[in-house]
Amino acid sequence: MAEEQAIQRKGDEYFKQGQYDLAIEWYKKSLDYVYKHGGHKWSCHQALFEVYEKADRYEEALKELDWLIAHASEKGIIELGKRREQLQKLLEQNKNLQNKTNE
Repeated sequence: MAEEQAIQRKGDEYFKQGQYDLAIEWYKKSLDYVYKHGGHKWSCHQALFEVYEKADRYEEALKELDWLIAHASEKGIIELGKRREQLQKLLEQNKNLQNKTNE
């Protein structure tokens, strides 16, 4: 458990510095560790969701959010569902902008 937290803290440091690719790398390492050795999967998926969202990687953020929704309490599902709707809109807007740029 201490190892998992140390790995995730490293991701947190990079996230705070705005180094999202490095944060993602460390959060993925934390998630791999948790799936192999046990631990808090929720916090790993939550961290990945937040960094993907911040990095405008909406499709990946949606995948993490879907995992969170699937494993949330009833109250949590409602809140996460609202965030999913917002994120889906951002993804669609981003795709529309890309399509216009490519025209």
